[in-house]
Amino acid sequence: MMDLPPLPYIQESCSSLEDWVQTIKWSSDGSLFCLLAHNYAMSLFHNDLSVINVFVCEEKCLLYSGHIEGEDVSNMVLFAGTVFQEILIWSPTLQNSSATCRVLHRLKGHQGVIFSLAYCQKRQLICSTSDDRSIRTWKVDFSMCDSSFKWEDATIVPHLVLHGHSARVWRSLLLEDVIVSAGEDSFICLWSYEGELLDKWQSHDGASVRCIDYSEDTKLLYSSGDDGGVFAWRIEERKPFVSEKLGFPSNDAGHPSNVIILPSGELLVIDSNGIIFKKVQNKWTQILNDFKVENATLVKAGEKYFCLGKMVGDILFYFLDDLESDKLLSSIYLKEGVVSLHWVDKQSIVVCGRHGILNLIMLNESTGIANIVAKLELPNSKERVSTVAAWITDTSNLIIGDRDGNISLYVDVLEQTNSLLAPVCFFKHAHGKQGVSDVMCTNSSTVVSAGRDSSVKKFHFDKETNTLVLLSEVHEKNGWISRFVQDDIQLGFYGNHFFIRTEGGERTMASIVCGGAQRSWDYHHTDGQLIDTFCFIKERALFKCNINRDVFKKVAIKSGFHTKVINTATIVKKTHGDFLLISGSDDTTIRLSLFSHSMLKWSKKFKFHRSSVRAVAVCSLGGSLQFLISGGGRAELCISKILDRGSEIELMQTCSHMLRGLVAQGFDPETRYNDLKITDALKDSFVVYCSCSDGEIRKFFYSVPDQKLSLISHTNWHNHCVLKTAIAQKYVFSTATDGRIATWDVDSFSREAPQQVYYSHQSGVNDIDVFTVNNDLVVASGGDDGKIFAKVVGSAKEWSRESAHSAQITGVRWLSASLLVSVSSDQRISVWKINNDNAQLEHVQTVCTTVSDIHGVYVLHPQILVYGNGFEFFNFEVK
Repeated sequence: MMDLPPLPYIQESCSSLEDWVQTIKWSSDGSLFCLLAHNYAMSLFHNDLSVINVFVCEEKCLLYSGHIEGEDVSNMVLFAGTVFQEILIWSPTLQNSSATCRVLHRLKGHQGVIFSLAYCQKRQLICSTSDDRSIRTWKVDFSMCDSSFKWEDATIVPHLVLHGHSARVWRSLLLEDVIVSAGEDSFICLWSYEGELLDKWQSHDGASVRCIDYSEDTKLLYSSGDDGGVFAWRIEERKPFVSEKLGFPSNDAGHPSNVIILPSGELLVIDSNGIIFKKVQNKWTQILNDFKVENATLVKAGEKYFCLGKMVGDILFYFLDDLESDKLLSSIYLKEGVVSLHWVDKQSIVVCGRHGILNLIMLNESTGIANIVAKLELPNSKERVSTVAAWITDTSNLIIGDRDGNISLYVDVLEQTNSLLAPVCFFKHAHGKQGVSDVMCTNSSTVVSAGRDSSVKKFHFDKETNTLVLLSEVHEKNGWISRFVQDDIQLGFYGNHFFIRTEGGERTMASIVCGGAQRSWDYHHTDGQLIDTFCFIKERALFKCNINRDVFKKVAIKSGFHTKVINTATIVKKTHGDFLLISGSDDTTIRLSLFSHSMLKWSKKFKFHRSSVRAVAVCSLGGSLQFLISGGGRAELCISKILDRGSEIELMQTCSHMLRGLVAQGFDPETRYNDLKITDALKDSFVVYCSCSDGEIRKFFYSVPDQKLSLISHTNWHNHCVLKTAIAQKYVFSTATDGRIATWDVDSFSREAPQQVYYSHQSGVNDIDVFTVNNDLVVASGGDDGKIFAKVVGSAKEWSRESAHSAQITGVRWLSASLLVSVSSDQRISVWKINNDNAQLEHVQTVCTTVSDIHGVYVLHPQILVYGNGFEFFNFEVK
C-alpha cells in the first residue's frame, strides 16, 4: 500500500442544509457555491457558512447529478442532471419575471436518470453518464454569440453516444486525450474523442466503481469502489497494443511454423521445412544446419540449454550461448520415442514417450553428459501424453499434467532410480478431459494448476502423507489459462484473443488479437525489466508485440475488502497481540484477515460457496487442529481445515454438504443457513446446529477421519424463519421471525417441544447472546421492534428497553455480567447496564459508526467489532 502523510484536520465551521448537496465549488470571492438536489443553488459565506443568496430554477425537479462551471456567481452556469432523463443548463444571474432562473438549454437523449456531468472548456464538450449504461457527449458552439462563452446564445448539439459498460455508468472525466468512464460493472473505460474504445479493465475486485478523479501532478487516475478500496492507475501511456509483423527469410517456400523466445530475448523460429533460424542483431541466421526438426513441438529452450527431439527417440542438447557454432553438447536415445518435452529446472528435462513412459534426463554441468536418472509411468487414460511437468519447491517430488486432464504426483523421484515409478497420488480429470495447460508450485506445500476446462485449482501438498489435497477451485468466466508467469501473472486465450491477467486472474492487463490458441506462440518475461514480449504465428507470418508492464501497475492507496455486505464475522485469537478476522459476505467469499496490534497485515479471499455466506464458526479440536464451518444460501455447508503456517494461513476444504439430495424428504434446496453453532467438540468429531430459513433447526455430525457431514436430527417447531441459535451449558436457544425465544435441552432436542418459550419481541429476533453468572444463564436479545430484552433463564427476573434504537437491532453481546452492547441499522452502538432495582436497562453510552447496514457485532475484549458494509473496531473498557 502507498504510505501517505497524515492530513491536518481543521474544522472552521459546520452547517446543515435542508437538502442534499449535489456539487459545490469555491467562488473567486471566497464564498462557497452549492447546487442542491431540488434544482436550486446557494452561495454561502466561507467563515460561518451562513446563506448569502438563494437561486431557484424555474424547473422544479429532483437532481441526481450536477456540475458548476465558472469562477464567480456573475459568470456561473449550472448543469443539472434530472430524474426525467434530461440535462438542464441554467444561470443564477439570468432570471425571468417571476424572479426564478430560466432554463437556457434542455438536452435530451438519455433513457435513464443522469448520474454525472462534466464539461471541458478547451474542447467545448459536455459529457454525461446515465442509468441507461451509456456515455453521451454534447458539442457546444459559441460562434454565433456576441461575446465569448455567452451560454444563452450558444448552440448545443449531440456529439457521441458511447456504449461499453454492461451496467449503470456512474462517472466520467474529460482529460487531455481521452474520456474516462467508470461504472457499476466494475470496469474503467478509456475512449478517444472520436468515440473509439481504447482500453477497458476491471477494477475493485468486481465491485462497482463509484468515483474517479485525475491528478495533473502525479499523472495518475484515482478510483474508489464499493469494496472500500482506493487505487491509483497509470493511463497516460495506455494505448492499444499493436502487433508488429516481422520479416522472415523465405527459403524453398518455407514459412514460420514454430517460434521460441530464448531467455536472452532473442527469437528462434523453425520454418515449415524444419530449418532453424535465430534472429541476431536484427538479422536472421540459419543455425544447426546438420539437423532438421521433424515436429515443431519437440523444440524446447531451458534456462541454459537448448533441446531438440525426434519422434523416433533421438534427443540432442546444445548450449544456448553457442547455438551458432552448431556444436553438439550431448545426445541420448530413447526407445520409447519422444512425444513431448518439459524443462523442469535449468539442467533437468522430462521426456514423454509412447505408452505414457516418462524419462527424467539430467545434464551434468561439469561434463555436459545427459543421463536418465528416473523412469516414470503415466496412469492409464485415453491420451497418455504429458503436457506439463514441475518440481514441488525444495523437494524431489514431481507433478505431471497430461492431455486427458489428469494430475499425477510422484514422490522422491531422485531416490528411486532403478524402478518404473507410478504416481502416489492421482487426480483423474482434474481439468476435465481437455488437458492440463500449466502447473506452478508457489512454495513447498502449494501447487496451482490450470487447464483448458477454464478452471484454476489450488492444491495443498501434505508432506506427512505425500498427498495432494484440493484447496480451492476457480472457473474463469472468459477464456482459459495457458501459462503462469510468476505468482501473479496469468496468460491465456479467449476466442481469438490472447490475454494477460493479474491479481489472481481477476484483472485483465492486456488483450491482443492473435487468432487463438491453436497457433505457435511464446511469451518472454524477465524480472527487473518493464518490457515483456509476446510472439505468435498467424496466417504463416511472424508477429511480435512489446508489452510495457509498468503501464498496468496499480498502486493501492487503500486495499479493498468484501465487495458486498458482510453478513457474519468471528475472531480467532493468536499470540503476541495478533488475531485472525474471519468474515463472510453476500459476494460469496470468505476472507481471512490477520491483524497485529489492531493493524491489518494481510487479507486473503476464499471462494467455496455458490451463494452468499451468512454464517461462520470455528471449532478447535485440541492442539493446532482447527476447522472453519461456513453456511449460507442454497442450503450449503462447507467445512474447511485451517492450515496455520505462522506467516501464512490457508483454508483446505474437507467437506461440502447441500440439502439438494434430501429434497425427497420435503426439504427446500434453496434454504438459507442463517446461523451456526458448534458443540460436543471431541478429538475427531463435533456437532453443528444450524438455523434455517425454512423454519427448521438442523443438527449435523461431522467426523474428521471420514470427512463426512451427516444430518442426525431436525425440528420445525418455530414454523417461521429461524434467525439465530446459541448454546450454553446443556441448553440450546433459538430465535425466529415470530418474535419468540425457545430454550431446548440438548439431550431431548428435536424429540420434544422446547422447555421454555419467551415472547420477547413483536417481530423478528435478530440476535441472541447468553452469559453465565454464578451458574445462572442470562439471555439477551435484540429485534426488529428496536427492543432489547434480557432474562435470567428459569427465573422471573427480566429487563427490557423499548425503542432502544430508532431502527431494527441487528446485534447484541454481553460485555460483562451487568453490561451489554447493541448495534442497529441506525449506525449507533449503545452500551446498556442492568439495573437490579427495576426491570429497566439503563443507557450508558452511544457512539456512531461509519459502517452502514450493520449486520452484527462481535466482542473480543477490549475491542468491539461492528460489521456490515465494511467493518470498524472500537475499544471499550469495562470499569
